[in-house]
Amino acid sequence: RIQNGIRDLVGLGFSVLLDMHPSGKLVAAFRNDPEAAGGQVLQAWTALRVVVADLPADWVYPELLNEPPMERTNWLALREQIAATLRATCPLHTLVWGPARFQGIWEIADTPPLADDNQIAAVHYYAPMAFTHQCENWDASPLARIANLPFPATRGTPAVSQVLSKLRATGDEEAANLVEDELSAPWTEARIAADFADVARWSATHGCPVMLNEFGVLNFCVDADSRASWVRAVRKAAEANHVAWIYWELDQGFGFIRSRLSVEGFDDSMIAALLGG
Repeated sequence: RIQNGIRDLVGLGFSVLLDMHPSGKLVAAFRNDPEAAGGQVLQAWTALRVVVADLPADWVYPELLNEPPMERTNWLALREQIAATLRATCPLHTLVWGPARFQGIWEIADTPPLADDNQIAAVHYYAPMAFTHQCENWDASPLARIANLPFPATRGTPAVSQVLSKLRATGDEEAANLVEDELSAPWTEARIAADFADVARWSATHGCPVMLNEFGVLNFCVDADSRASWVRAVRKAAEANHVAWIYWELDQGFGFIRSRLSVEGFDDSMIAALLGG
């Protein structure tokens, strides 16, 4: 099923990342027994490498492990094992990997590239999360209780002051402190550009291309202009620094169309932010 699905996508003109994306039992395994969990990942790639080997190397890119849930040293060792496992049958495919633990753009700085001539480093960008993840609805994080933050923003922005006042009026110091911490420095287009200039320097230093394969803003409680402004700023910063980008995602909270089952319902402001000037 995986192979057939990828063949369909390639036939439609898409390049495909085959991403080992841990959730559920595998995340729990990494929490309880990281060595055993690493063994499960290796076992999975041992099965999947047969699929990858039979797919065109210039269209299909195996990503070793999304947001590796472990300390950096442990991840570097497992990363080499996964790469060797894939290389045994996939000598021509480009390997994609990201830094531990969150694959954040800041985590690449002290992470060396693979010992491989055909690789891409992949980073994620959701900063500041108090903005991009406000009103999240999948856990008990204080992010779920933050709403109506704008972009760009500083701690002195009137809308930010209103958010802080409302949180503190309900006694929610945890969420208020998170907002203040994340806005301890202004979040502006210039701040985003500086983050991508840093990753471009890493790329040049190591001779390793970089892709941004996750970035986005939840649409649950953010104003449309702020959302589009942040997405446009990130996309332009990536392009200016020769970083390829992939938006996360299609039609869930971060998406840009109402439903993948219909060609109706595109968010025009998001399309313009992603594909416009």
